Amino acid sequence: MNSRIRDPIEQLLNPPGCRRAVKANVFVAANSWALLRFEPPGQGAGKASSFDSTGSMMSDSPTRVTAPLDGLYEVNAGLVMSAADLNGRMGYARAAVGKGLSEPARFDTEAFVKFGLNRITAGCRSGAGTATIPLRAGEWVSLAAWADASWVTADRRENAASASFLELSWVGDLP
Repeated sequence: MNSRIRDPIEQLLNPPGCRRAVKANVFVAANSWALLRFEPPGQGAGKASSFDSTGSMMSDSPTRVTAPLDGLYEVNAGLVMSAADLNGRMGYARAAVGKGLSEPARFDTEAFVKFGLNRITAGCRSGAGTATIPLRAGEWVSLAAWADASWVTADRRENAASASFLELSWVGDLP
């Protein structure tokens, strides 16, 4: 019986939320979708940009952020990428957030948020997307990206402090 009792004031004051970040220079081949792998919250080069208010319930996978309870969630994602060749150029690049997707190729057609990446320099792109979606406890979201040149998940030049991220925050009960 007590498992169904909750404190709505506490939940509104301290809603479940998680932000995963990655700054590692992981190589991705041109013209293929790649699922981003995130560092554990509070660890790695992106530690200042990450948290998990539930301990590790929302961040138990390197590629996912999981909803701890039923509700409406705001999903925010941001991506910074650079051409794998330090002096390389990038043309078109895009990213997508999917619900329950673990196969990178499926993001092109099944993602609920898709966004293009803007030019920072000839070899670097960045962008962000957001949405509010319903999730049941245990459902998860993930982030994937595509570019027409081989790339890494960080800007090794002027914006080296920038981190790519995926964030999930509870904003209310399901309608």
